[in-house]
Amino acid sequence: SGNWEYKIKNSISDKIALPDYYTVGQQTVSYTLTISQPTTGIIGASLKPSALWHWLKKPVAFLVNKPVPSQFLFGERFNNIADTFKNSKNHEQRIELLNTFYMNLVAQSDYKPGLVEVALDEIFKNKGCVNIQQLLSRTGFKERSLQKTFKKQVGISPMQYARIIRFNNIFVEISKKNDEHDLLFLSLFYNYYDASHLNKDFKNYCGEAPSTFLIEKFRLLHELVK
Repeated sequence: SGNWEYKIKNSISDKIALPDYYTVGQQTVSYTLTISQPTTGIIGASLKPSALWHWLKKPVAFLVNKPVPSQFLFGERFNNIADTFKNSKNHEQRIELLNTFYMNLVAQSDYKPGLVEVALDEIFKNKGCVNIQQLLSRTGFKERSLQKTFKKQVGISPMQYARIIRFNNIFVEISKKNDEHDLLFLSLFYNYYDASHLNKDFKNYCGEAPSTFLIEKFRLLHELVK
């Protein structure tokens, strides 16, 4: 019962209820999720960064930081599983429905990896620690072409995406908290200028400094990291 509500950091708007079934693109701002009832759950599918562009065949920047009802994007194809999903008795059935739905989209598409996928592979391989020259060298793009094509297919610029991936990786390192991490070492390892630069990035994404952040306060996030 109930639903999830979200609020974007520093937004003047109140909490907004999420649609029962929604799709969201890249998320570049800090936000909080809260539940309206104690027995609220969530099931999701993580997609490759350019998947929505390959399926929708239109620029996906309109989905950045914006949850959109999945029925709006996929129409009758999604409506066919919505009722079955709602009436399913367990999570395994629901996950199987999602797998089947997305794999059918894959089977119906004419997907061919392109140069954006090459750039993404380079970003992932280096845990986000790349510069624009590395991506240009790997893809053969001119800088303006790479920026334009990447934003069309992923929704944001390549360096903005790389910064998010870099932060995701260092966030997991800090969140493990098995021992005291040396923030200076981690900041240098992940190509931050210094620890204060890392602190600034961490506060921007998480609202507080890494030294005071307790992931245990955020149950959903804690489960995802584990």
